[in-house]
Amino acid sequence: MLVTGAAGGVAGAAVQIARHLGARVYAVTTTENVARVRVLGADVVYDRSQVDFAQELWRDTGKRGVDVVLDSVGSATWAGVLRAVARLGRVVVYGATTGPQAQLDLRALFWKQVAIMGTTMATQAEFEAVMGLVFGGELQPVVDTVLPLAEARAAHERLEAGAQFGKIVLRP
Repeated sequence: MLVTGAAGGVAGAAVQIARHLGARVYAVTTTENVARVRVLGADVVYDRSQVDFAQELWRDTGKRGVDVVLDSVGSATWAGVLRAVARLGRVVVYGATTGPQAQLDLRALFWKQVAIMGTTMATQAEFEAVMGLVFGGELQPVVDTVLPLAEARAAHERLEAGAQFGKIVLRP
């Protein structure tokens, strides 16, 4: 499995869940978060500012690619995501941090027979299963910082700058 934007809250949880389920986890993040994403459980972490993650992943998987890609980044990683996914693989999109428009080389879809799926939330049963793992201590929520609601603007600016690792929590 490949997780892009691995320093984000949902992506960090995805790394942990995939690892918990026994997947070999590849992740893409920024320089300052590489070590932190490894601690979450990623087997291989690519620094997007240093390497072409799709090219490196292709080499690291023996020119096979990954079965599943979980992408929240969107436009900036889209071409690499399609190169990284294996034949008969699935790309699951749940965000568009770098923009909602992405170019698509249709040949990558039909030659590899890739399925693309969009998602926003889990079912109640899935949520309860994951929360059971959290409360059981098997998964650790990653909280970057806790701020008072009055600092919501600062929290949003931190998110926009990509300066957080995990979730930002606002309290009353």
